[in-house]
Amino acid sequence: MRPFFTDIAGNLALRERIGNDIVSGTLGQAFILSGPEGSGRRTFAKAIAMALCCARLEDPSCPLPCGSCLHCRQIRENISPDLYYIRREDKKATIGVDAIRAIRPSLLMTPVSNPVKVYIFEEADLLTPEAQNALLLTLENPPPYALFLLLCESPEQLLQTIRSRAPLLRMEHLDKATVTEYLLAHSAEARTLIRSDPGALDATILRADGCIGEVLSHLDAKSRTALNTQRERTFSFLNALTAHRAQASVELLKAMGTDRSAMLSLFSLFEEALRDCILIRHSDDPVLSFFVSFDEALQYTGHASESLFLRALDATHTASESLLANANVRLTLHIWAMDCGLL
Repeated sequence: MRPFFTDIAGNLALRERIGNDIVSGTLGQAFILSGPEGSGRRTFAKAIAMALCCARLEDPSCPLPCGSCLHCRQIRENISPDLYYIRREDKKATIGVDAIRAIRPSLLMTPVSNPVKVYIFEEADLLTPEAQNALLLTLENPPPYALFLLLCESPEQLLQTIRSRAPLLRMEHLDKATVTEYLLAHSAEARTLIRSDPGALDATILRADGCIGEVLSHLDAKSRTALNTQRERTFSFLNALTAHRAQASVELLKAMGTDRSAMLSLFSLFEEALRDCILIRHSDDPVLSFFVSFDEALQYTGHASESLFLRALDATHTASESLLANANVRLTLHIWAMDCGLL
């Protein structure tokens, strides 16, 4: 069987479906490509453009895209005259109708050097209703040489009329083994880190929750230091919670500070750790989100009841919602500590 999109991790069924449609000439002209940040949707969108324009498209002995022909290289390096990106402008919260109007003249002209023109909409879920309605006019009667790829995290934000004309393709969640294999094959930083500190790489992969792009963005020393600090504070929280040491709780609260975004990120880790502590009581082989091993989690679950973890999880979730609603940070932190039983 011909290999398709070999630079994309996992997503085998999706890769085969799109690859076969490209080879057979039956690929549609518009798709919504959905997945969380770092899931690979941008990489896959570019790979689809490369496959459509690949000089070896009709060579079954070659992977598709080949990645080495002129057309593939131009698209990979973002210098193809037939590749267009529609992005949110700096400091703007949405993508307005002017962005759609700007691409209309190019739609009237045939491709310069490729069989198709590819339009990649980054953050398509941020298109205003007016912009989506303007795009709809094009999607209803697109030129035969155009492909539209709408990338987004929340496809439900798109109008139903858009969704009815652009099938939804979801990037799948990747397990730890798949992410690790990809990183070791493609990232020198990951190969260095696994030799020097395998646990740090495992922790980074867990934090990214199956998103390779997210892992890659945290492999530099500065990002790993910040993540290690957050994990250390999570362990301090669990120690204070399960050992009922008041002094440890006071020290933890001081270390947490009052930065809203930092606290939200920290509470997210607390929730993952608490869920793991609850999960291992109900499964002999749980899929953990925070702890890198079952034994690591057992160090905490053996010293506290499940009701304590449930109480803390509920308090942490409530505190996160309060912070998102712009509640006072110090007051929220104090209430959270009392509700968890730290104070």
